Amino acid sequence: MPVAGYVIELITAGAGASLWIVLLILAFTGHGWLPLDAIKQGGIFVLLSPFIYVIGAVIDRLVDNFFDRVFKENFQSPSFLTREGYFRARTRIYLKSDALRGLLEYGKMRIRLCRTWTFNSIGILIAADLWLLLPNTPLRHWPDRLGAIAAVTIGMSLSAWLSFRAWKILSIKEAEFMARMDEELK
Repeated sequence: MPVAGYVIELITAGAGASLWIVLLILAFTGHGWLPLDAIKQGGIFVLLSPFIYVIGAVIDRLVDNFFDRVFKENFQSPSFLTREGYFRARTRIYLKSDALRGLLEYGKMRIRLCRTWTFNSIGILIAADLWLLLPNTPLRHWPDRLGAIAAVTIGMSLSAWLSFRAWKILSIKEAEFMARMDEELK
């Protein structure tokens, strides 16, 4: 995959993580210290984009390690008996076919985005609900807060579940695709 694809992927992951990090900070510090004029003009986002990229890289690694330890073995086993078999097939595809390598990289990008968005959805859910529950929220009336908490909880829970489900399906399909292509390339 071209470098631009990786950069966009990490910025996407970093943007989601930055949102829940900022919400956590706001939950405990309030929003009075924010430079609202700079935010309204959008210039602050240009200054923050390198940080968003780095946060994306860190989150991607953390989530990758977590998912590999907890879930990945379950979804490779139908097509590959061992992790070594999976990595051998991937190496064969990478070395023998540029077209298949491109397809594989595109699929892996989708898998990584679903994986990080699962994590970021949970982070946003927790951070936004905390922000809405603590006294630093701009919403002063409890009915408004409870409605916002319900909307965030339902929306982010659904987002996390759908992202996880998509990750699971894409991971299984990737392993099946790799197994078929590995047999063709032998």
